[in-house]
Amino acid sequence: MDPDELYSLRNQFWIGQYKLAISEGQGLSLSSERLKIDRDVYVYRSYVALNNYKKVISSIEDNSPTDLLAVKLYATYLSSPGQKDMVLMTLKDWLNDEVSGENNTLKLIAGQIYLNEGEIKEALKILHSDATLEMLALKVQIYIKMQRANLAEAELAKMQDKEDDSTLTQLATAWVYLALGESKFQEAAYIYQEEIDRSGQSTALLSGLASANIRMQKYDDAMKLLQRAIKNEGEWDNLPLTPTVGDLLVNLLVCAEHLRKASLVEDCLTRLKKVITPSHPFYANLQLLDQALPVN
Repeated sequence: MDPDELYSLRNQFWIGQYKLAISEGQGLSLSSERLKIDRDVYVYRSYVALNNYKKVISSIEDNSPTDLLAVKLYATYLSSPGQKDMVLMTLKDWLNDEVSGENNTLKLIAGQIYLNEGEIKEALKILHSDATLEMLALKVQIYIKMQRANLAEAELAKMQDKEDDSTLTQLATAWVYLALGESKFQEAAYIYQEEIDRSGQSTALLSGLASANIRMQKYDDAMKLLQRAIKNEGEWDNLPLTPTVGDLLVNLLVCAEHLRKASLVEDCLTRLKKVITPSHPFYANLQLLDQALPVN
């Protein structure tokens, strides 16, 4: 079997080590044009995950391959709410095209955009082909959001059939275990700990392990993990408002509530309102908590 030249890059992306993914991708010398496109997709998606939309939009030219244009469209969607209608119209045109409509990166990005828009049926329709592991993983996340753990398990089984030992499959297993309930919480924690031992203490992995501990009511342990994750991201007063930090703040808020740290609860709520979008599973809870806060 030929070596997987993008193995490490993909893993860095999947565990949320976006800066490392960018650095590694920029240093790769690859054997084919297809691999170069795939590398660039992960690098530019890493910039998107870090909210560096300007870098993506300015770097990807209009004559670039469909994969890269899809990432550029996603960056435009996330950075420019006023262009949303244009983005959705362009996305629809590309999906209806006989050639670009078969592009798996475009399908994945479309699934993410429609999920953000609350168009769940449309997202699942686009992801129906199950062509890639990431498309299946996004379906797992969608079904968990819908509180349909049984359907998420079915998609996870497809991932396991396709690539059981993949880091992404292992992470999806942990997501499903957290959704299944109390009997699986400890198993989810084991998965996150194994990934941390193997790949390092990324913010996403620490936050995932903290989430498992929260569900097991181990709030002090969870708080320690989240404090380590915060150190990964920098100073508390200057945390980047990325989706990864958003997940971290959700877990920190839950810990702070249970540990009766009122000032931290209010601080987390203030920050979350800047980063959590309507597609996030915690968004509805955030709205309720915000309404419950006393007016100063």
